[in-house]
Amino acid sequence: MTETGLVRAGWVQVKEYLPAVMAAGLMYGGINQILSVLKYLLSGVALTGINEVIRLGFRDRVPLENDYWAVPWTYHVRPIAGAIIVLVVGMFLGLWANARNQQHPSH
Repeated sequence: MTETGLVRAGWVQVKEYLPAVMAAGLMYGGINQILSVLKYLLSGVALTGINEVIRLGFRDRVPLENDYWAVPWTYHVRPIAGAIIVLVVGMFLGLWANARNQQHPSH
């Protein structure tokens, strides 16, 4: 097979699979961003609960952290909103790639 034939065959494969790969990458990135933001929020809530148990049950013990330095939830809204947008774009791209593949099956 000539080099031009290999390039052409490769380009056909790229056109077929690139939307699906991009959709998977976008959805993975959106989920990863959401989980990375929620990780800090949920750990803060868990630590606050543990501190309350320590305060109520063991009055002579010092709580685990100072609750006054927590970051307000409003600082986490923008990264989560961006991640949701990326996730939705990935889903729509995946749906489009699936619809295109069902209309024009390559096999």
